Amino acid sequence: GAFALDCSDLKGKKLLNLDSELEGVFTVSCAGGMRSDCLLPAELTDAAGTEGFGITVAGLQGGHSGADIHLGRGSANRLMGRVLATALEKFPGLRLAAISGGQFDNVICSRCDAVAALPAGSGA
Repeated sequence: GAFALDCSDLKGKKLLNLDSELEGVFTVSCAGGMRSDCLLPAELTDAAGTEGFGITVAGLQGGHSGADIHLGRGSANRLMGRVLATALEKFPGLRLAAISGGQFDNVICSRCDAVAALPAGSGA
């Protein structure tokens, strides 16, 4: 990789990253990555008779997915997925209204916020 590159013969003052998946595309300031846009079936339900609440996973160190991935840092998005999966097992009536984590595609997220709802009086 780039760490093993012998730079002694390089004379330029600027570096252009030509490591893109698309021909003729220059990547600006990124260690590389992949983005997927998915369409998932969703069931819209009436919120009447439910109680909404927020869930936040925060306080993680976060980092850059290219430069810090080997450090074993927790991702708030992955942890939120575990929280929601566990909550859904315990409360099958759980409905997810919104989820947001990370401002950029190439970060290890330090925070993730979700809004969910349960049937009123479900004892949660």
